[in-house]
Amino acid sequence: MQTNSILNSFLLAFWIGIFCANNASAGKIDNIFESIKDSVVVVKSIERDVGPNERLRNRFEWEGTGIVISPKGRILTVAHLVQVAEEVTVKFDNGEEIPAIVISSHDGADLAILELKRIPEKGLHVAVLGNSDQIRVGDQIFIVGTPKGLNQTLTVGYISARRKPHTEKAYWMPVELFQTDAAINNGNSGGPMFNMKGEIIGIVSYSVSNDGGDDGIGFGITSNAVRKLILEQESFCTGFHGKRLMEDMNKVLNVPQSTSILVEKVLEGSPADRLGLKGGTKWADIDGHEFIVGGDIILEVQGILAGADEYYENNWAELGWNKGIFRVKILRDGSEHILSAKDCEK
Repeated sequence: MQTNSILNSFLLAFWIGIFCANNASAGKIDNIFESIKDSVVVVKSIERDVGPNERLRNRFEWEGTGIVISPKGRILTVAHLVQVAEEVTVKFDNGEEIPAIVISSHDGADLAILELKRIPEKGLHVAVLGNSDQIRVGDQIFIVGTPKGLNQTLTVGYISARRKPHTEKAYWMPVELFQTDAAINNGNSGGPMFNMKGEIIGIVSYSVSNDGGDDGIGFGITSNAVRKLILEQESFCTGFHGKRLMEDMNKVLNVPQSTSILVEKVLEGSPADRLGLKGGTKWADIDGHEFIVGGDIILEVQGILAGADEYYENNWAELGWNKGIFRVKILRDGSEHILSAKDCEK
């Protein structure tokens, strides 16, 4: 009888502890959210979709998320949202909307930095970029973003795994990723992933879903990868969106090498456009994956194999843009060509 009493007391204490811990955690997230929510913004972009000719290209508006990282009006977001956009606008929670320009990007890592054309009337709330190396699998995190257009939406989860660069064929990216079970839906891209100190430890990139909803498999680029690839390196916006082709896809498209970059979209007037790169003209479904085909395929940049590790560890600025002759080898209509520009201007 005494043993049962002790066991019951232990179980009661255990469940009380769990209840109190959960409440304390919820209260902590509540307080952290209030302290950082004004640094999270909505990013709107307008770009032209592909079509058979220029007259049939329609303008489409996209929405994602960004995070303020500088009192000078710098916003961190994802490249696929803004890199080929004709217009970019940042919307704050009070409804104020301010135009912005893309000042740098890294297409392979899907990262971009915007700069506001003016500082908002009430100033800016700047978020802190944390050290992602300190995060362990199992750590609790939360995400703030704009899923389905619902701004400042908070979701909570855990770090499910760390994915090293180039190691996951199904979800290939050239940077380290955090995998999380926190809900990620359309519009969350570019949003911050916070630790329990309210520091940014990742930038939401994409999720994996069978039906377009949240399946609990989301990915964010680690903050240290962000710091290395776009904050510490010289960078600018190239103005094209490309997709890295794996070995099997290169064979399908008759590309004479194991890795390359398919140019899907090119922004008019951008460095890529002035260099002479051409984007695709139509959508195609190849082996269950959607591509925009009909454009150039990049084979080499400054003699470096396109899509190789060395290519993604740098960007056009680091590879020699504005330092003499910049050369890009492409495959166009089945033939190889060299595009070159001398003393290119950003």
